[in-house]
Amino acid sequence: MIKSWSVLLLCICIALQLVASFPQPDDDNNANAVQSSSAENVLGLPRNQLLLGTLGILTNQSRFILRSSTTFMKDLIREMNALPEKSKAIERNITRVSSVLAAVERIDLDAKPPLINQMFAAVDEVGKIYDEFYGMPENNDTKSDAAVLEKIFEKVGSESLEKRFNDSLDATLDDFMKLFDNFATSLSEKEKQSESQLLNWYERFKKEEDVEKKFDHLEEFWRYFE
Repeated sequence: MIKSWSVLLLCICIALQLVASFPQPDDDNNANAVQSSSAENVLGLPRNQLLLGTLGILTNQSRFILRSSTTFMKDLIREMNALPEKSKAIERNITRVSSVLAAVERIDLDAKPPLINQMFAAVDEVGKIYDEFYGMPENNDTKSDAAVLEKIFEKVGSESLEKRFNDSLDATLDDFMKLFDNFATSLSEKEKQSESQLLNWYERFKKEEDVEKKFDHLEEFWRYFE
């Protein structure tokens, strides 16, 4: 299973709730730019940069997931359609994956400002597809739907896709840590006192060596912006 997929989706869902309240970044390199004075009134400047930067990192991660998944879903649909005999379950899967693929392809992934709501929602739907396939019960019958779909998944490169996703998630963690380090060093002594809870959270986050558990900690991160 793709590492920390469910936690990533949770982070994206929580981020969606924040998008409505704070300005969206204009591009991929604006973590240090303040988008509006109204945001500054709600968050201090460093906090605003941290929040916008984190949303930008999730946006880039979402772009990667959607672009990689588009090719994978096309190959998946092609192989399912090529089956000489298709059960009703297989037919439903073809319809389901085709619907999600169509929704993803309607999104302009290069739009500026980025279409955060649409991308995050699409990642959620793509995640459900992966969960459905990976969550199928094992079946020793080689003609069963589960066995047939597992073989197709392997044929269209599920292992390669999983590795690319996991590598990308590791890179996302690294990008987030660099962003937070910049946030921490930008604080004055007075600001460090007011941000003590958030800074303490980051110390716990950094000390955690298990990547899976690091993503678990990210769920707590969003609470400081509610």
